[in-house]
Amino acid sequence: MTVSEFKHLESWGNVHLHKLFGWLDCASDKDTTPYVDVSKWAAMEGIVFNFAFALFCWLRYKNLLPEFTKANEYIMRDEQYHAAAWLRTLGLLKDAGPQNESSVIPLKVFYPPILPRTRSLI
Repeated sequence: MTVSEFKHLESWGNVHLHKLFGWLDCASDKDTTPYVDVSKWAAMEGIVFNFAFALFCWLRYKNLLPEFTKANEYIMRDEQYHAAAWLRTLGLLKDAGPQNESSVIPLKVFYPPILPRTRSLI
């Protein structure tokens, strides 16, 4: 990885993580429901971990740090189970009663790539 590639990746990540945390801050009202809080946490965990795993996949593609990337394959698989558990929890909370539908929008945006792989776990 060259210095310019790393700086570009770092600036891209900083911009998108700043947007994510800005969304979490503006959505943290004191009168939110548990459904909104859980959906915010699930979105944050999924986005941050998937960004990190995208970096690990890039390292593997460049054939850098092969032992490190092999170990992270197992961690990525484990995180897919976490995402499935969060989605199942959100489904249970949504079925429990009327909730704020606007809290589901981030999940529809960020989770579709992993839904087909984890659907059998839900």
